[in-house]
Amino acid sequence: MEYPSAVASAMWVAIEPFAGAGLMNADVRAAMEPYGLSGRSAFFAVRTSPLGAVSPRVVAAVCHGFSVSIVEKSVTGMWERLTPRQAIDLSHDAFTALATRVWADAYPVDSLRETTDVLARVIAELDVAGKPLAAGNQAVPLPDEPWARLWRCVTTLREYRGDSHVGALVSHDLSSTESQVLGTVWRPDGYDVPMLQRSRGIDDDAWSAARVSLHARGLLDAEGDITAEGQRVRDQVEHDTDVACMRIWSQLTPAELTTAHSLLLALSMHLFADRTEAPRGAVAMPWPPPPLTLV
Repeated sequence: MEYPSAVASAMWVAIEPFAGAGLMNADVRAAMEPYGLSGRSAFFAVRTSPLGAVSPRVVAAVCHGFSVSIVEKSVTGMWERLTPRQAIDLSHDAFTALATRVWADAYPVDSLRETTDVLARVIAELDVAGKPLAAGNQAVPLPDEPWARLWRCVTTLREYRGDSHVGALVSHDLSSTESQVLGTVWRPDGYDVPMLQRSRGIDDDAWSAARVSLHARGLLDAEGDITAEGQRVRDQVEHDTDVACMRIWSQLTPAELTTAHSLLLALSMHLFADRTEAPRGAVAMPWPPPPLTLV
């Protein structure tokens, strides 16, 4: 099916909170503590375990936006404490525990089956060339437990978008830190800048250097505000990301797409209704979510 590229944005907003909840929650932290992992280390273990025991430099490359130094500090020695396969299994168990607590009463596992089967079919056929995190997740055998199975499917699609977004940023010759700085002035109400700098390990000097570089390229003005060219570039990045992600959603019929969107959006909204479980990050979701418009 051919849909407008805005469908990709609507699907991203629907799935992101649900997928993100599995990357860091109380159950993940508890599962990783016996291995001496907490905070960022636990996050990187869950997110990059599908890639295998890759080096910190590879983690920094695929998890675009984090400084190399903070990744090295968080990841070095991680795979000597547990194997990537253990991290994958632990993440599935942790998400099942989260789902049982948050969603299971309102959404019986039978309500997940149709959407999970559709997404699993699409993922199995998806071309992930040039998309390392999506490829790693695609290669993970889907677990039998229904909630973990849905989460792995959705996470694969989340990482496909993330890989596509990194590709779009790199195509405009934006460094990791430049991308973060430009994003904060492109959508200033969508970022917690102090939290962003802290969580990504970007110190004030590196942040200032990126602002100077973006000004020299005409993407920011002398006051640090976005220019018309900066707006054009950042809008183009978002558009290119959406277009790339239509490889996923164009494989679904209108009925399949509507059903998947309805379920995943409902799960994400249910999550946000419980503020103790909703993931909090430095980059805010566009909320309320845009409608799914197929024509």
